[in-house]
Amino acid sequence: MTRWIILVALIFLLLGSGTCEVAKIYASQDVYFSLQSEKVFSNDTLLRCEVNVSRENGQNIEYPGVPMVQFNISGLKIGEDDIGILVLKAESVKKDDDSGMVAVVPVDSDWDENSEFLELALNLLPLWKSIKKNELAGQIGIDSDGDKIFAYDVSGKLKETKEDRISFFLEAVSNSSYRADFKSRESGEGPYLMVIPYPSVLRIDLTKNQTLNQSQNLTLNQTMNQTMNQTMNQSIKQVLENASNESGMENKTASAPEVTVIRQEEMEPLKS
Repeated sequence: MTRWIILVALIFLLLGSGTCEVAKIYASQDVYFSLQSEKVFSNDTLLRCEVNVSRENGQNIEYPGVPMVQFNISGLKIGEDDIGILVLKAESVKKDDDSGMVAVVPVDSDWDENSEFLELALNLLPLWKSIKKNELAGQIGIDSDGDKIFAYDVSGKLKETKEDRISFFLEAVSNSSYRADFKSRESGEGPYLMVIPYPSVLRIDLTKNQTLNQSQNLTLNQTMNQTMNQTMNQSIKQVLENASNESGMENKTASAPEVTVIRQEEMEPLKS
């Protein structure tokens, strides 16, 4: 991934008529938590993203680490043709086979590093609703060349958001156990957003991620639905259900801001 970023910078130097404005925004908040113990970990140098798959006495899936990252984008100006990339650097990646990957999904931003588990869980409400509607809009990334850099095209979400903050939920997805320890903002090499103008005369694939096609989207829906139903305890699921139902009742009785769902067909991958 790093070599692609360098290549793009060289392209701008060779083809650009002057300066190239590249915006880099580091995460303002990041945490990870366990869906089993409900413990929240902040102020750590690592963000643990892990799934444990055991097939003893039937298949059992646990998520001891799921990160959330947040960015302050109040001063960001992104044009229609600009590209927004979410970049994460892993300290280490451990996997049992090559099926492991990391999914990234946008969530709400009403949280900070002092938030407790329940408060963090409530910010997953958009994810919960999308799963139930089979409209989950996410992306998957893999460490294909061993450089431990994961990059995701989040241009559409950055362009559509009207808020000063934007947050993303990360989940390990694998047929077997998989763990990626990402560097947090406290490490000095934490998650960041990079926004660059798109060169009009050359199109290259900047990221190793894949926008989910319909079959992948269905699989990710099923996986995350399994995550929510099997690993979150009943009280947390009830809170999300109640919040979802209350939100639906409010929409019927009052004029509420419309929530835009990124549909799969709107998320086109960058072409090579």
